Amino acid sequence: MSFKVIILAGGKGTRIKSVLGMTPKILAPINKKTFLDYLIVWIKSWNICLEKDIILSTGVGHNAVKKHCNKNGYQIKCIEEKKPLGTFGAIINVTRSNFANHYLIINGDTLRLRIYILLIALSI
Repeated sequence: MSFKVIILAGGKGTRIKSVLGMTPKILAPINKKTFLDYLIVWIKSWNICLEKDIILSTGVGHNAVKKHCNKNGYQIKCIEEKKPLGTFGAIINVTRSNFANHYLIINGDTLRLRIYILLIALSI
């Protein structure tokens, strides 16, 4: 079974702003890599999708995230929320233009498996 993986990374990062400044949470540096770098390796280790099937739903810091992805040769899509849509709004925003039978939706700021197991067999 093949999935599209949606990473929700559109938050403002207000609680960690004093540490990261204007850096988006998903680009937080950890041992010379970003959190996003670790997250992509983690997702790819599951063997449930190709890298091109990973979609980042971004908001604040979209340009920095997109630049990081391009610089590192990631073949993932970055879809910007022009205004904050909330969790479900971000999911709908991404799935409208990236149809799949199955989605795995995860937070972009944690490796803890608090996956929105809307392992969605969304047949919208």
